[in-house]
Amino acid sequence: MARNRGQGSIIRRPGTSNLYIRYYTANGRQVQEAVGSDDRKAAEDLLTLRRGESMQGMCPAQDIKKVRFEDVRNSYVAEHPLDPSNKTKIGYLNEFFAGTRTVDLTPDTIRKFIAEKREKDLLSDPTIRRILVMFRSMLNQARKEGKIRHTDVPHFPMPADSKPRKGFIQPDQFAKLHDALPENLRPLIKFCYYTGCRIGAAKKITWDMVSKDCTEIELSGDITKNGEPLTLPLVGPLAEIATMLKKMFRDQSKPVFSHYALRTGWCSTCHSLGLGVYDEESRKYSGLTIHDLRRSAARNLIRAGVDRGTAMSITGHLTEHIFERYNIKTTDDRKAALLKVGDYAKQQAAQAARS
Repeated sequence: MARNRGQGSIIRRPGTSNLYIRYYTANGRQVQEAVGSDDRKAAEDLLTLRRGESMQGMCPAQDIKKVRFEDVRNSYVAEHPLDPSNKTKIGYLNEFFAGTRTVDLTPDTIRKFIAEKREKDLLSDPTIRRILVMFRSMLNQARKEGKIRHTDVPHFPMPADSKPRKGFIQPDQFAKLHDALPENLRPLIKFCYYTGCRIGAAKKITWDMVSKDCTEIELSGDITKNGEPLTLPLVGPLAEIATMLKKMFRDQSKPVFSHYALRTGWCSTCHSLGLGVYDEESRKYSGLTIHDLRRSAARNLIRAGVDRGTAMSITGHLTEHIFERYNIKTTDDRKAALLKVGDYAKQQAAQAARS
């Protein structure tokens, strides 16, 4: 069947019964692809498919077949600077997927990865899940960049995630904890309790992130988990920290908050207050964790009447799903909600009776 120029063609190459198609990409590049048989109808169908993909600006199938794990990984890393935790995740992906073509990825391939990480590396399901979330993000970025197609991102069978921790500390409990902690740790712990700042980021805050009048701290994007800068005013319960900072010598490259003997001070203090159990000899600890301060901040902000969007901007959460894992609901929360809905029903009934 004759075609107009630009519609592509079906050819037979010398020495083989296999048919080939030729077509042009949106930018005028000619592509040749083997049909895999001598079936003319199959060749016609493949040519129609490829021309349609080309008109949509999709990458030629021949190019996609060459895309390997390393290509999508490198593109992702270029856009997302890695912290130590994410470097570890990529290490596990490198071990298993090195050299793998993206077109060869299937749900069964993902299941084999899960099985190997469980059996060989003894990783927990929540840890494996977080690794796979990163891998899926790599593939989705490659899809958006046109390196692969939508159909080249396989279904990801995911292991179960961890249940949200229930650990949080009430304001009155925190007041006791704060006063019992070693003096050098109090500003750091107080800052984390009220802002929900991750302890890792708080320890990296340097004097060049503090405003001249010491009323604001701007966390740079390279120390926040989401990579976005975050400005936190030192007001309200944090005003004491601002007053303290004004009296201190500023060394631009030095950490603002002291975290000397943080683990020992935290574990020992929580043990003394009945918030945890600490064996000094074995150095084993269980109980309230420093990360529970972040959960407490999320919960306290909402209970104080702060709208969710503002609360998330303070704690640095980007998605409501993750924020809600920290905004722990209790029986008291549900009780208050039912009392409110009861009052609402009474008000509506009273209005209806008056009308």
